[in-house]
Order: sequence, then C-alpha cells, then structure tokens
Amino acid sequence: MITINGRYQITNPSTDLIGEGAMGYVYRGLDTHTNTPVAIKALKPDIVAQQPDIVTRFLREGQALRQLNHPNIVTMHTAATLTDPATNQTTHYLIIDYIAGGSLLDELQKNGPLPIKRVLQIGLELADALGRAHHLNIIHRDLKPANVLLASDGTPRLTDFGVARLGDAPSLTQSGMLVGTVGYLSPEVCDGGTFDARADIWAFGIMLYEMLTGERPFTAPSLMGTITAILTHPLPDLSQHRPDIPPTLISLVSQMLAKKPDQRPASARQIAAQLEAILHNYHQQPTTVLIAQPPPSPLPPPASPAETTQIGLPTTTLSPDRRNQLLLLQKVRTYWLQGVLDTLRQEHGLLTIQYEPLPDAVERPWANIPTTTTNNNSLLDTFIAADRALLILGEPGAGKTISLLTLTRDLAYQADADPNHPIPVVLNLTSWASKKLPLASWLVDELNLKYQIPAEIGQKWLNNNELILMLDGFDEIPAQHHTEAVTAINQFRHQHGLIGLAICSRLTPYQALKSRLKLSGAVKLQPLTPQQINDHLQPLGQSRHGLQQQLLTDEELQRLAQSPLMLNVMKTAVTKPPQLTPKEENIDTATHYRQHLFQAYIQHAYQRAEAQPNDFSPAQTNHYLTWLAQQLQKHNQAHFLLEQIQPHWLPNQNKRRTFMLLLNLLDGLILGISIWAALTSFGFQLELASYLTFLPPILSSLPIFLAINTITGLTLGFMHYRILEQNYHQPVTQKYLNWSQILRFTLTNILIVTSSLWLLNENPPFIFFTVVWYTGFYLLGANQISANYHDIIRPSEALSWSWPHALRSSLIGVLIGIIFTIIAGIDATQDAPILLLIFVWVTPWIIPFFFIGGIRRDRIDTRTYPNQGVWLGIRNGTLVSLTIGAIFYIYFWLFSPYYDLSSDYFRPFMTLAVIVGTFIGYAGSFLEHFLLRILLWRQKAIPWQYISFLEQAVNLGFLRKVGGGYIFMHRLLQEYFAQQTEESP
Repeated sequence: MITINGRYQITNPSTDLIGEGAMGYVYRGLDTHTNTPVAIKALKPDIVAQQPDIVTRFLREGQALRQLNHPNIVTMHTAATLTDPATNQTTHYLIIDYIAGGSLLDELQKNGPLPIKRVLQIGLELADALGRAHHLNIIHRDLKPANVLLASDGTPRLTDFGVARLGDAPSLTQSGMLVGTVGYLSPEVCDGGTFDARADIWAFGIMLYEMLTGERPFTAPSLMGTITAILTHPLPDLSQHRPDIPPTLISLVSQMLAKKPDQRPASARQIAAQLEAILHNYHQQPTTVLIAQPPPSPLPPPASPAETTQIGLPTTTLSPDRRNQLLLLQKVRTYWLQGVLDTLRQEHGLLTIQYEPLPDAVERPWANIPTTTTNNNSLLDTFIAADRALLILGEPGAGKTISLLTLTRDLAYQADADPNHPIPVVLNLTSWASKKLPLASWLVDELNLKYQIPAEIGQKWLNNNELILMLDGFDEIPAQHHTEAVTAINQFRHQHGLIGLAICSRLTPYQALKSRLKLSGAVKLQPLTPQQINDHLQPLGQSRHGLQQQLLTDEELQRLAQSPLMLNVMKTAVTKPPQLTPKEENIDTATHYRQHLFQAYIQHAYQRAEAQPNDFSPAQTNHYLTWLAQQLQKHNQAHFLLEQIQPHWLPNQNKRRTFMLLLNLLDGLILGISIWAALTSFGFQLELASYLTFLPPILSSLPIFLAINTITGLTLGFMHYRILEQNYHQPVTQKYLNWSQILRFTLTNILIVTSSLWLLNENPPFIFFTVVWYTGFYLLGANQISANYHDIIRPSEALSWSWPHALRSSLIGVLIGIIFTIIAGIDATQDAPILLLIFVWVTPWIIPFFFIGGIRRDRIDTRTYPNQGVWLGIRNGTLVSLTIGAIFYIYFWLFSPYYDLSSDYFRPFMTLAVIVGTFIGYAGSFLEHFLLRILLWRQKAIPWQYISFLEQAVNLGFLRKVGGGYIFMHRLLQEYFAQQTEESP
C-alpha cells in the first residue's frame, strides 16, 4: 500500500494500475477522507533521472488543472512527492478525478464512427472546456481522443495538459521541436512556425472528423508522410463517408481544418455555439428557415461558422418577431459576410490585424476607472469589455471594414445560438450627411432602404434594444458635418444607451475633432509588420522579388505596404516595380504612389479579363465607374442601389425639368384614360365630343380627357420641378412646402381647364366635379413631392394589411362619395329605399380608399437582387390593382340595376378605370425609374444594360455585390475613380 499526503491510497500498485505511458503510470486510488475513488498519476523515477525537465512539465499540468475549473475538465486535487526510504527514489504524483468510463479513443476503437447526435454532444462539451482554457490563455497542444476521458454517464473530461502552454510562462520546448501527437498537429506547427489557440482548433477538428468517420483525414505510413499530408493534401469529403452528416457540420469541420489559421473559427466559444445550434437543429427536423446553405466541399471554405449557420426551427414555433430577426440576420450574412468578407478571403486571404487600446480617443462615462482591454484580446472580447460600445480607428486601408465585418460575423454567430441576443446590422454612415436626421430616424430609414425593414419594425427594434449597430464610414461624412455627426451619435447614445454600437473611422479626421464620441472603448489598428508583408507576398513566387527589392529601398512604398488594402493591391497588380511618372504639384508622395498602384491594379484587371467575353471596353468601364464614383461622393453614398437613383442625379436643371415634365405628362395621360373609362361607364359624354364624329362614340371623349390631363400633367410637372430644385438639397427634417406657390399653380391650371369647359358649353355639375378633382389631385401630388423630395422614387416593395388604417381611410371615401352623389344626383323614382341608393352610390368611393389605406408596407421581403424594389413595385401594383378591379366588377355586377344603366360598357370600363388608376398609384414608380434611366443613358452617364455592366465591374474586382446593391472594392478606389475626368465612352 502507498499512502500519499496521509490521505490518498494505492492499495496494490499491481492490481490498481489502470494505465501506463512512456513517462509514467496511472493508478486507481482512494481518497480516505471522502471515501471516493481518485486517479493518481505517477512519474517513472528512471525517466525523471534521464529527463529532469519532465518534472517541470508534470507540475505544469498540475498548474494548468489548478487554474481550470470546468465540469468537462478533470479536477486536480493536489500534487505531491514521496521518497522511498529503501531506494531513496523520489516519485512525483498528481491526484485528479477518477473517470470510470475509459477514453474516447477506447470508444472509437470499440464502436467505430459515432452517431451524429453523440458526436455533437461530445463536441459541444469539449468546445466549452477548450473555450475555458483558451480564455485563461492556456493552449492544450495535445488534443486527441486518448486525452478525452468519458464519465460513467458518457460526458467527456479533457485531461493531460502536460505540454500545455500557459500564458506568458517560458516555453519548455526547443525551437523547431514538434510537441504533441503528429496526426493532430496543425500545419503551422508542422511547418515550425508560430502558433496560437487555433492550433488546438485544428486538432479539435481532426477529432470531430475521427468521431464521424472512425479515421483521421491526414495519414501516411511514416512520420514525414503524415506531416506532408497535413501540409499539402486537401481535406477528404466528409459527405462521401457518411451521407447523414448535416451540411452545417461538414462546413464547420472544413473551416476548423483550414490550412491557414486566419481561415479557421476565431475561438472555441464560437465553435461551441455553432455545435449547439446544429445539435438543436438536429432535434428540430425538418428544416424550414435557412440562414445560409453552402454546398459541402472537400476543401476548407473560407467562410467562418457564423456565415453557414442553419436555423432549423419549424415555422410554427417561431414568433413573427423572431422570424423577422432571422430574416435580417440572413440579409446581413448574404450582403456583407458572404458578399464581402468571404470574397476577400477567397481573393487575398485575410491578414491578422493587430490593434492597441486607445481609451483617450473617446469620452468614456467612467474615465476614472482604468480600462482592462489589451491587444491580446480578440476584437469580440474587446467589444464586450467596452460594454458593446467601441470605436475602431485606423489609417486608410488599415482593415477597419474587415475588422468590423469580422466582429459582425462573431456577433451574428452568437445571435444564431441565442434567440435573445441582439442582431448585428451593418450600415454606412456616409448617407447621414444627406439628411442629417436624428440618428434613430436615419437608422430606421436606412434599415428600410438597405434591408427592406419596414419603419414600424425598425423603430420597434431600436426601442427594444434588439440590434447591434455596426456603423462604418464615419470619416466618409463630409468634414464640415463631423461635429454634427458626433453630436447626433452622442444624443442617440443618451436615448438608446443599451444598444450595442461599433463605429469605424479613419484616425486623422477623427483626431482633428474637438469633440469626442461618448463610447466605452476605442482601439487603433496597427500597421502590418515586415514579416507579415513578406509572408503575404510568398504566393507571388519569383515575381515578388522585384517588389520586395523595392520595398527594401523605398520607405514610402514600405509605409503603403503596411496597409492590408495596398498590400493586396500590390500583390494582385504588381509583377514588377511600378514605374512612376513625375509627381504633380500639390500632391503628397503617398497619394502619388497610391494612384500608380491603382492604375496598375486596374490595368491588371483588364488584362486578366481579355480572354473572357466582355460587353464593355476598358474606356467605357472607366467612364461609367467615374460617373458612379462621383455621384456616390456627391450624394454621400457608399452603397449603390439602382432604386436609389433620384432625379437630382441628373446633371443640370434642364435635365431635371425635362424629367419632371415628361413624368407628370405621362401620369396625366394615363390618369386621363382612367377618368375617361370611369365616366364612360356611366354613359357620360362631353358636349365637345359631339363634334368628333370621325371617332366611334365610345372614343369620342377620350381625346378631350387626354388634352385636359396633358395640360394638368405639364403644369404639375413644372410645379414639381420648382419644388424639387428648391428643396432637394435641404435637410429632410425641414419642410419647405411653399403653399403660395402650390396654390398659384393649382388655381392657374384649374382656371385654364374650367374656362375651356365652360366656353365649350359643358354642364355645370361636370365643371364643378373637375374643379374638385383637379384641386385634390394637385394638392395630393404637391404634398407628396414636397414631403419626399430626397427620395421621389419610392417603389412599393412589400405589402401587408392593417385594419385600423383601412377603416380610417374609409372615412375619406365616405366624404368624397357623398360629394359626388350630391353632384350626380340620385334617381329617387327608383323603387328602392333612399338609404339603399345612397349606400350604392357612396360605396364605390369607399372601396378604393378602404383597400388603399389598409395595404401597408410592414413585412420583410427575403429576396435580394439588383433593381429589386422596382420589380417588386410592379408586381405588387399589379396584384393590388387586379384585386381591387375584381372587387369593383363584382360589386357593380351585383348593384348595377340601382344605377339604372343599360350600357354594355359599364362594368368593364369601370373596372378598367379602377385597375389603371390603382396600378399607377402602386406601381407608378417603375415609370419614374425607367424614365430616369433613359435620360441618364441618353446623357451617356450609364449604359443601357446597366446591371450587366455592374456585374462585369464585380468580376473585374472594382465593385463588390452587397445584397441587391454594389459598393466599390474600397473607399480609396472609389476616391481614385471620383478624381478622374469623365471621358465619353
């Protein structure tokens, strides 16, 4: 019997031996104080004599276990030494929990591949344990099934931290020495490079693969063969081994086994939340709501787990608000994480960007309390430590947007796993300067424009703190508005201080401000190190030598290469040192270099595309991109949507006047057809129509109505033009409804129309009806244009129903119907109650107002594609107009006897009037949009096939697609094009 510290006993070393390794033994012992079994690890004395440093490693494991207090990590009770008096040999012991179920390796050898559910359960608990270790800056370095013990209930316990790296403790291994089990070593460890916690993530991925298939993905008969396979061989396709593996689990394992550490998940905590979501979905089949569905791939895809999460709840279990949140999360992933972050990974790979805390850059509410943020933390940890209110600063091209999107990815990942977690949403602050609204109002507008989130839902989410705002481009706001922007953000923080907020800005413009943002933390992105630059240029092969040579001698080029953006531009475009032309006056050297690098980048893109069919020449592409960049800069936009082109994008006043006149003329002609059809259905004929004998009777009034509405359209168009010119550049919070101007135009137009009708001997009721009709038409149109002079073109993108709005709108229909009934008169001789006749005559006015008022835009549409809003407007306008037209037809079919009309044209013409009028009201934005596109095309500002051009620019690498819109590859490239001189294509 061996007694340790007077408490722990090994009854018989021969029979109590439960394991033996190269370095020592493991015995089953007894804690005599608690009468519970324990595991006792003992070092072999002869091994200690040969390798004295093994004792330090042994104690290192005890130190690690002492720090770790987690249900899925074995618990250490104590460490002890015992000297045998007979032999004078000292034995070192660790007393830890006794785990009775054997190891994970034992289970794999016995049962082979494990059930999916079992893999997810073990993986989830191990990821949680690993996350705890990494949080304490402990890297295990020897993750493998043999070091995972299984309790009697099947739960795993992570053990054997003997070669773990503990924080800043000195290394116990020699440089270049491989530590760990070869089959589980990551590529960077095999290659002798530096490593961090992501080496554990690789080994964890090997374990998941082994649990799913029963074998490791990278094996060979020899040690060097295994290392070669790890470094060079692609990951075998998991779906070929087991078709029942969920696609999201395949994607997660692929990401964990990415060759480059930057392409693996950033933390074990993220993996834990992802596994939890997959496990939850595995219980909730079938899947009905998808956040993303990447196809299984034998190669590690660049996406992180946040971009490939699947939400598998049946739609019946989701509340409407949660469903809307998931749809917004899907849009964020589709637009930014897959559309931008993934694309950058595929094209360039993502560099590890270091940062340093910069607490003095913000006005912290608790400035007297020192910050604990360090540059060893992940950006997610820093964001959380800053109470979810963080400012990200950096030089141009330093990686601010990429850092923001990486943080967005991590937050989106958490929002997937936790229904109560707020949803991160990416917005660009550039457009704030156009309207200078209170930030909350601007956010609601941007959510509606960029993500199709109805204002009611967006406002509710803000009020309930259900969003995390990821705001890019503070420095892209014009400099004269920076102080106002700081004030607006601080006021928003005062009112909505519980909403998470991350803001990006260039360092110099922000530091120049006297006022500071009231946030809880700030970081400054660090420039790339020479080693990072050299490593990133390695894939260029021999062609990199010229650039590297110039980097050694040119300090300005060295400074530019410290920017991830410019380094990627160099890597993509430069196969030989750039030949610089003489520098222009009043331009700094860095800008001069950037211009030449972008020229080389653009030329390289054209050369790369020469072998592919292109619809637009380089000269055309440069011209159209120059115009687009200048317009985005002029109108404070970063995200370009085709639907957002507005009349004030036209080059001069004459073009804007032409647009307004043509648009209102077209609307007036279509409205004239609607009025003609409505009055013709009642058998009404103008007196002047009797002179147009060369036309069929049914058409005789049509030219007159068209002429009247032509005059009205032109007059209204000129009035709208004047209002637009006066008001579109004003802040949207100010109302410039010039009633004197509106009334002057209205009275002039009505005087012309009514005087003409009176001189032509039209009957007084019709003249009175015309006055009422056109006065309402003018005032409605004028109010609309004056209220929306920033966004005149507003498609009806989505529809839903509101009973309160429908009922309130019906009251207007009742009022107008009574006026019309008084003008038209009721035939009291009919054998019907007078109240029934009033009902019959007033109801046709109630119906359209009831439906038009009740149809609301407060549902999120999940589809995102270029020109989405316009085409959805056409679809929704057609749907509404046909529905209301059908209701009118049925109504007049039922009640036509009470109108005492025998005309065959009654029902079809009245239905036509309703359909045409309603369609223009709901889908008329497509006329505005395409008319504007035609005028811009005539000006050679845009091509006819604009979407094809934008897609070609994406393929060339000049633009990136973000949902249904586009952004320039980088703000610096947009600025480069904006500075060019437009040349006719």
